[in-house]
Amino acid sequence: MRMQKEILFVVIAAVMACGQIPAPHKADTPFNPKKHPAGNFRVSTKEYPFGEVTVRVVNVKKIGDEASSVPHFCGAWVEVVKGSHLLKRFSYPDIEPVGFSFGAFVPRHQLDNYFAVVKEGDYDGRLLLVDHGGKVVDLPGGFYFATRDKRFLVSEYSSDAPGFTVFDLVTRRTILEEDADVYAWFRDRKGYFFSVGDIPTDFKRLDLMKRSVVDITVKDSDLKAATKVQFDFDPRQKQDCVSAPQ
Repeated sequence: MRMQKEILFVVIAAVMACGQIPAPHKADTPFNPKKHPAGNFRVSTKEYPFGEVTVRVVNVKKIGDEASSVPHFCGAWVEVVKGSHLLKRFSYPDIEPVGFSFGAFVPRHQLDNYFAVVKEGDYDGRLLLVDHGGKVVDLPGGFYFATRDKRFLVSEYSSDAPGFTVFDLVTRRTILEEDADVYAWFRDRKGYFFSVGDIPTDFKRLDLMKRSVVDITVKDSDLKAATKVQFDFDPRQKQDCVSAPQ
């Protein structure tokens, strides 16, 4: 993953050198189908009933060759609706693809008490968690996994700036934000730990009770006895700009 993040940084530097820094997202920009004719764009829309609300995900992918039309690659909108009332809208009208797959993704394997949508691109991965009543938590993200007891969610940032966030799914609060450069996650009888950098010699343990990260020593035998953690959502091999579950 470190190598991918380094590639990500190179791409960002090239874009900045050309002066093509993406404009800030406008949170109140609604999706307008008239601006996205079928000959130039592929529109993917899907609605997901969840509790008292419906989560609407729209992805618009550029398929034509009209250079001036927006989005240049992909645009995405995530809306939370209760009846006819719009509770929340997240607009990403012109996503800059970088590093991994890009767009607004609906993970095929969802959490128990939240509906998750992952936005990729723009050098800023986000994890949107919608509860049954329509409240939304917007976390730095891109990759994530829930702990085995389903109490905590670890959301790793998909950007040039490494780091991860730990969210308590019961208290609905962020309990830890760490700027570590994670290479791989592991689980053992004591809980979760991760390796730092490309060469797995430096390790840190995630202490969920104390809400902290501590340095640890891991022997080869310890590593062999541990289980490598697989992400519940991994954006590296997804179909771009599609609203169906992946």
